[in-house]
Amino acid sequence: MTDRRLVHSRPGRGHDRRHEKARLAPLVVPTALGAALVMVLAACGSQTVGPTTTTTTTTTTSTSSTTTTTTSTPVAVAGTSILRARVARLQRGALVLPAVSEGSAAWLRMVPIAYRSFGTGPDLLLISGQDGTLSWWGQSLLSDLSSHYHVTLFDLPDVGYSGMAAAPLSLSWLADMTAGLALTIGLSDPIVLGWGLGGQIALSLVERHPGFASLLILVDTSAGGAGTVGPSTGVVRLLAQPGATPVALSTLLFPATAVGLQDRLVWQNSVFAGTTDWMTAQAVEAEAVLQGALWKSSSLAARLALVTIPALVVSGADDVVFPAEDASQLAGELPHATEVSFPGAGYGAIFQDEPAFLAAVEKFTAENASSLTTTTTSSSTTTTSSTTSSSTTTTAPRKTSSTTTAAPRKTSSTTTTAPSA
Repeated sequence: MTDRRLVHSRPGRGHDRRHEKARLAPLVVPTALGAALVMVLAACGSQTVGPTTTTTTTTTTSTSSTTTTTTSTPVAVAGTSILRARVARLQRGALVLPAVSEGSAAWLRMVPIAYRSFGTGPDLLLISGQDGTLSWWGQSLLSDLSSHYHVTLFDLPDVGYSGMAAAPLSLSWLADMTAGLALTIGLSDPIVLGWGLGGQIALSLVERHPGFASLLILVDTSAGGAGTVGPSTGVVRLLAQPGATPVALSTLLFPATAVGLQDRLVWQNSVFAGTTDWMTAQAVEAEAVLQGALWKSSSLAARLALVTIPALVVSGADDVVFPAEDASQLAGELPHATEVSFPGAGYGAIFQDEPAFLAAVEKFTAENASSLTTTTTSSSTTTTSSTTSSSTTTTAPRKTSSTTTAAPRKTSSTTTTAPSA
């Protein structure tokens, strides 16, 4: 049964860049933003990325000596707060990192993954969506999340400061690499939050590695397959265009309303405010191919019953990338789901309605606190318990709107009104 609410609150490679060559499209931005962008572009190619290193153990017998990688020591990216760790794929069903001999074929398939970690509390792993990088996560959102969670965000293989993909992109490979990163850097029973394509990676991760994650937060995403609405041809084309800038892509995140246009500008300034990393044309095209295949495939949707941990499904009611109807379908097919929808918001709903999103996340994690592991800078405490097996359905109005009754899915729903912001 789905818990459903409508809520709203307002108050390798050092420089893989989305602006290189064909991506150096003119940006229509305010003067301050334009100046910041000029500084960023002037720095292209000036930063260097240190090599990742590994910690090894050597086992000696009478006939041979074998060097086996046990951990990957993260290395800082010069001039940034970003680290890189060499990551091995975690095979389906595994919860322990594989032993890899340095120089072996498996060692060569490892990928340097760029990431940032900060904050104190339960581990929260953020997975970016199509065309997204570390820079896409709003600084305000990250700051607020870090007050309650130990936040980790990263660049997918082939993206930003991460290394080249060691295999053609597939959902299962990305899910296994994400799990490998989490174990490599010491995350424990993380809450996994996936946005867009990242939500599909999160679903695959949880299905392929039962017991890996404690909770699941799915933001503006879908399981694809029959019955999904999907984006328009124009949206698909823009996301797949190597020359599209973050400013152009922001039109997909925020509706062309007075509030939405203002939120676009805030997000754009956030993207260019800190360390910037971009997409290569190769990565843009590879992710577009993968995302297109996922819209048509029913394989992920067919395995949703295997996702037994509690899930929070979040969507913007005016999302043009992953229409809200698809989020509702996803929530209805997950065994233990709570659905939250933000009226008037788009694909960037978590930024446009940040206070309400944070409140929803905190409420969801508080209701499932027994499933969480708390991480501090020096130690971690683990609590193990079974998850709940049912959920209720609620609907809350946006600002002063009237209460909306959600149509029942599967069985029935209970409608209540939450205080508006």
